[in-house]
Parts: sequence; structure tokens; C-alpha cells
Amino acid sequence: MAQGSTPKQRITRLSVVDSAGKSHVLLAITPLDRVQTYHGIRVEEGIVRYELNDGTPVRALSRTEFEIVGGGTKLTIATDNAPARAASADPG
Repeated sequence: MAQGSTPKQRITRLSVVDSAGKSHVLLAITPLDRVQTYHGIRVEEGIVRYELNDGTPVRALSRTEFEIVGGGTKLTIATDNAPARAASADPG
């Protein structure tokens, strides 16, 4: 990274719920590095880290399950994060 440049990152917000049904905001933070190649510059993604909206670190157990580091509270992705279904063009 060039001196004086700021690191870039992509932040994705997910809604998660704990076993008690309490909703939380989970941030998936992906560092993005610009890499100079022969043909130009490309962007490479680094290792994703997870944290709650308040900065509490979270560990990924699978693609849909997470755990708060130190507390052991399990979190799962809320069902409202599911991709929307395409609307049918057929009215009948």
C-alpha cells in the first residue's frame, strides 16, 4: 500500500438474531487491496472479519451461524435477509 493512502474496505450489514429472538446488526468487513498488474490495477479481497454494530467481535461458525467472541452467544441470520423472489410476469 502506498504511503499516505487509506485502506479500502467493503462493509455488508446483516440482520441476525440470538437464541432469545433479540435482533442484532452484524457487519461483515472485507478489506480490499489494490494490486498493480501488468495489465493494470485489480482489487483483491482480504479475509472477512465480523463484528456487531457496537464493535463486539464475532466469529463465523458457518455461512449462517455466528458466535460472539468471549460470550459464546450464538447468532443466526434473520429470515428477512433472504433474497427477494422475482415477481412473476404471469398475472394468473
